[in-house]
Amino acid sequence: MKEKRQAKYTENKLKAIKARNEYLLQLEACDSVFKYYIHDLADFIVSRQTPVGWSIPSAADRAADKQRIMETYNNVFCPPMRFDFQSHMGDTMDQLCAQQPVQVELLQRCQQLQSRLSTLRIENEEVKKTMEATLQTIQDMVTVGTLV
Repeated sequence: MKEKRQAKYTENKLKAIKARNEYLLQLEACDSVFKYYIHDLADFIVSRQTPVGWSIPSAADRAADKQRIMETYNNVFCPPMRFDFQSHMGDTMDQLCAQQPVQVELLQRCQQLQSRLSTLRIENEEVKKTMEATLQTIQDMVTVGTLV
């Protein structure tokens, strides 16, 4: 009877640790959206202001235009609030826990994620090379078109 309770306790404790770890990982994933608003969105706005092939050096001040756009539509371009850890019943553990049974799972998951990340990096590099080649071709076509 005692062993049965101990096994159930251990199983439930393991489930609780996994749930906490998953919660913390989800918080980090949600907060990583911040990078999109700070870096990627600003770069995207600047890249869309002047089409490829236009060579109007001082006709528009890109930084001022970007700032004006972001101020005009600040509710769209403002980064979301960070999600903070909210403890449950006095739980103070606000980082991943890796006790022996959970550690094996975390290591396997980490290896899977690293494998997926390396695959995505390779794909990203291939897309980048293709994009650069296409951009160069378009620029060459525009240059030839303006010379004729």
